[in-house]
Amino acid sequence: MQIKFSYRMMILAGFTAIAGQMGRSAAIYARASGPEQASTRVVNVAATLTNRPDRRAIPRSFLGFSIEYGSIPQFFSRPATLRAITRLTGHLTKDNGPPLFRIGGNSEDSTVWRHLTPESRRRGNRIAINPDTARYLHDLVKATGSQLILGLNLGRGSALMAAPWIKAAQRIIGAPHIMAFEIGNEPDLYNRHGVRPRSYTLRDYFRQVQAFSRQVLPVLSRPKMLAGPAFTGPWRRFTPQYIAQFGTHLAVVTMHEYPLGAPVRNPRSPKFGSIANLLKPSSVAAFASLIRTTVQAGHKRHIPVRFAEINSAYMGGKRGVSNTFAQSLWSLDLLFTLAAIHCDGVNFHTGPVYGAFWPHRGGVHVLPLYYGMWVFAHAARHRAHLVRVRYRTPMNLKIWATQSTGGRLHIVLINKSLHRSAAVVLALPPTIGTAATAGILRLSAASAGAMERITFGGRTFAGTLDGRPSGAPQAIPVHILHGQIRVLMPPANAALINIH
Repeated sequence: MQIKFSYRMMILAGFTAIAGQMGRSAAIYARASGPEQASTRVVNVAATLTNRPDRRAIPRSFLGFSIEYGSIPQFFSRPATLRAITRLTGHLTKDNGPPLFRIGGNSEDSTVWRHLTPESRRRGNRIAINPDTARYLHDLVKATGSQLILGLNLGRGSALMAAPWIKAAQRIIGAPHIMAFEIGNEPDLYNRHGVRPRSYTLRDYFRQVQAFSRQVLPVLSRPKMLAGPAFTGPWRRFTPQYIAQFGTHLAVVTMHEYPLGAPVRNPRSPKFGSIANLLKPSSVAAFASLIRTTVQAGHKRHIPVRFAEINSAYMGGKRGVSNTFAQSLWSLDLLFTLAAIHCDGVNFHTGPVYGAFWPHRGGVHVLPLYYGMWVFAHAARHRAHLVRVRYRTPMNLKIWATQSTGGRLHIVLINKSLHRSAAVVLALPPTIGTAATAGILRLSAASAGAMERITFGGRTFAGTLDGRPSGAPQAIPVHILHGQIRVLMPPANAALINIH
């Protein structure tokens, strides 16, 4: 049933203490965002939480990062920087498993082990890794408890060149800390980037992977220790075929996707980098449609499937979009969307514009993307299962819910609308007793375009470089009245409601 009431009636009726607080937040938002948002419209939304938790818990180590080979010294060689990164990963870890680090990207097909052969010195192999590289990664996994996916150079390399790196990584980092070795980065674009001739086909790629795999398998510590195909374009629909052919030795299936492109200049293009395009529903829904069939194919063979490299805009992110609060809201919705189709994890690619964090002045500067991961990590605690939520709304609002071990309920509301508020009435399952208590943690900023002063539950990383948030936690009590919770969601805002 749709519950109708005006904004004035809502406040007069005592729309809980939080409604008043958020009314003030909405006013602050309007002043910060300019006159066009000063008169935001309120849309009433009725939602019902069911007693139907998903059969599958959100997987451990669902969250992850993707880092280029050339950035390893910058991230992990300095003790202070590594300590800050360890703290940041720790905020995401509680009962979720440590984040998974994938080392690769475009640098994957330009990286060689110590330039040992004449072949390794030609054809664009620019990055030489060595025992120090392995030791930095060992320090990372020792500090964080994370596992690694390590990229191998298929584009400009060979199995002969890869074998020394595989041996050194297993010896120095430790084989148990290595989930898999990924063979090549985005091979479906090799014939566009000059790495292969224009005539290069999927059949050619399959033959090369087969030969490459056959040669590296003898130096692997486990028979299932390969990853791929890391497709990002025209060959993605053939990933189930790849699984069928190489699944015997796959530890994880990897895919890539970016909804926008930093170099796109045409404002009418759906790939144009703008806050409006980033927050539109299709920029999240596309990820689910691209990987759903692959997830089903992988799980039939008990192989996890991850988006091992994603972010908002390819080619390093778009300033004024990828480094704004809009990225926080987008990433939060994306993580739940992929968890809902049983994807096994997400690795956000890292850069100074669109990463979750970036080394800065001997510490780490936290970027807006991290906040979306932080909220998701809270909702995914204690082996949480997604819970179905029934609602309909014409506005750009998403509602997600999880149930943790012990019966704790977490509800996440994400208002990605730039101009409309939502008056949300949440009907709780009848199993929620009268003694239940609820508190709300807000994810907020001055506007969708804000680059700093993002807060989650009153805490922020603005002004800190050591991985420790400043500010006291502010969980505002929420009243449960007749089995319902009422919350006002201002434009460009998210909230986590915890029910005990």
